[in-house]
Amino acid sequence: MEQSLLGKKKTKDCYHYQIERCCPAGLACTFYHRQLDPDICTKFIFGLCKQRADQQRCPNLHVRESYLPFPPTSELVRLRSLQESAGTGLSPATPASLLSRPGQLRNIKRLLGGSRLLQVRILAVESEELLHVRPAEVVEEALQSSEQLNKFYCSQTGRKMEESHQPGQLCAVLCGQAWYRAVVVREKVQMEEEEDGRVLVQLLDKGDSVCVPPSRLYQLAPQFQYGPSWSLPCHLARIINCQLDVASSITNCQLDMGSRINDILSEVATPRLVVLGSPQSTGKELYSVPVDIQWDRLAGADPFLPLSMEECSLSAVLVERGVAEWTEEEKLELQLQEQEQEINGSNSENEKEYNTIVTEFDLVQPMEVNRDFKWLDPELPASLELDARGTHVDESGQIYLQLHEQRATIRLVRRLLQEKFQSSEPDCDPGSWRKLEECVVMWKDGLWYRARFIDYVGGDPDGGEAVVLLVDYGDTYMVEVEHLRRTLFCQDIPIQCIRTILHNVIPLGQEVWSPMCLDFLQEKIHYSKLDCNELLKVTVETDKAVQPLPVSIKLCPPLDLGDYGDMAPPWVDLAMLLVIAKEARIVQPLVLSLQTELKMSDLNFGVNLVRPGFYRGRGVYTMLGLTFPSLDWEEVGLRANDLLEVKIIDFESYNTVHVQLHGGGEGYLGQLQERYQELASLVMGPVVRSPGV
Repeated sequence: MEQSLLGKKKTKDCYHYQIERCCPAGLACTFYHRQLDPDICTKFIFGLCKQRADQQRCPNLHVRESYLPFPPTSELVRLRSLQESAGTGLSPATPASLLSRPGQLRNIKRLLGGSRLLQVRILAVESEELLHVRPAEVVEEALQSSEQLNKFYCSQTGRKMEESHQPGQLCAVLCGQAWYRAVVVREKVQMEEEEDGRVLVQLLDKGDSVCVPPSRLYQLAPQFQYGPSWSLPCHLARIINCQLDVASSITNCQLDMGSRINDILSEVATPRLVVLGSPQSTGKELYSVPVDIQWDRLAGADPFLPLSMEECSLSAVLVERGVAEWTEEEKLELQLQEQEQEINGSNSENEKEYNTIVTEFDLVQPMEVNRDFKWLDPELPASLELDARGTHVDESGQIYLQLHEQRATIRLVRRLLQEKFQSSEPDCDPGSWRKLEECVVMWKDGLWYRARFIDYVGGDPDGGEAVVLLVDYGDTYMVEVEHLRRTLFCQDIPIQCIRTILHNVIPLGQEVWSPMCLDFLQEKIHYSKLDCNELLKVTVETDKAVQPLPVSIKLCPPLDLGDYGDMAPPWVDLAMLLVIAKEARIVQPLVLSLQTELKMSDLNFGVNLVRPGFYRGRGVYTMLGLTFPSLDWEEVGLRANDLLEVKIIDFESYNTVHVQLHGGGEGYLGQLQERYQELASLVMGPVVRSPGV
């Protein structure tokens, strides 16, 4: 068992180290030795932990290798030295430099961990435009990294830097009794009462800027140049410094603001970082995260009232003290919030009636219950050249794409399901679901999506958990059964996701794609990046209606690719990128291994394709049952010489006039007038209450 597992886990986690917490090979082992979160089931990673109905459920987390923490820098260095000593000529890919754009963005993404609210420690404050913090979750890792750095340079193995110190140069610096990683900011800073010039450097893992003698600067060893930085640069995005004016020194104002922020935060025990958006460039080839800092404080000063806590933000405190003011966007947002509170606080009957009828899809009805119903199969693209959004890469290497031209339909489906299910209760017996039955599911972001029920976890209907396929995105998801709904909408809208495969590459030296390569593919094709959204240029490489669809995919060129003048920079072919990374090889024609074909078959879940134009002439609103009916002239009953009171709406031409009935009436015409008034109030209600554009 161990030998077979080890044979499949090259450059993966060491079986002995993770299961037994020790390894007989020691440093000569060619697998990762890394500590895992105790909540992660290590046996599951190696396929040894199976949840069955007749056994007690495992209390630990069952996660894929792609969700494991990053290997320590020391592990990468050790593996590189082993491979070089073996003479293989192969070494792990060199990570992006700490100061490069990819290195900064990857480091920010690692420190944030995908969270929008996290507890932090304040490291350094320069002004409202630059603060350095450290998430509490990485404090222990930062201490271990610092110990390794100090152990290395205290052993006299480091080399001093040359006399010239160029801005942007990485180095190791001795400050006090400790060593730090740093970058040179400016050379030869003349200090008072100092004969020798000093060098201004910024500490990468603390954010501080210090002036040190050149004798304390050493070359930064290669193993410390690519590891993560433990300082997260951020700025207060909701305020501006109102002390900045023509007569003031910008530097002095920033220093004064920095000291005020330090005074405020010095009294805060547990600050929380609220992430307000994607990283933004500061104009100095550096990136900073727009944030605000929150904490809890005692509310009220009356000693005779019970103690209560209120939420406080750093931006609000600075505005209250008159040293900052809200940005124009924030002022508008606060005004809108006040208006919403006034509207929500109104108790008038008119407001209550308005709040009950203003919905976008109130006329859309659910389909009749039919447990044999299947979502309509996706339609092949009509063009061989198309723009697409990548959503998922499964274990067999299939790439799931949404056509960019269908983005409005995808948004509409998401809005409709959210409106219908946001406050819904379970509508069926949780143990009554059948395999491949269609459903609607709430994902971890709190939104609702169309899905297909795969099976109960462990095959146990009483376990409370199930696996579903998100049909419009391609990925499977383990969900609590109480978050499934049998009531269906959008039954006439086809599945918006198609399965594709790269038409000319197969894994290098193995039958299936490695987990590391699959994670690489997922990172490259996914539409939603940390700092932007990126489309894919896709070319269909076959004229047959097959799934997975053979395609070639080109990636959007990086922003730092270089200057191409008036010409557009080249797009990057994904297949060639895999070949360069030594993960794939070119083959023509494409022949898949039996193991890959079996995996693809297991991940099909009954989704097929239809030919292009199969759903032609069916608009999305027609599919929802929303149409604009014409007048029934037989019911109108108008005859020559009849008199009606009307309101002129528009003159289309000399002999065509558009009018509305205006004088009341009975029967069919009276119903038309009442329906028009209902529609007018429905449409105009939100317009009247919305701010001007």
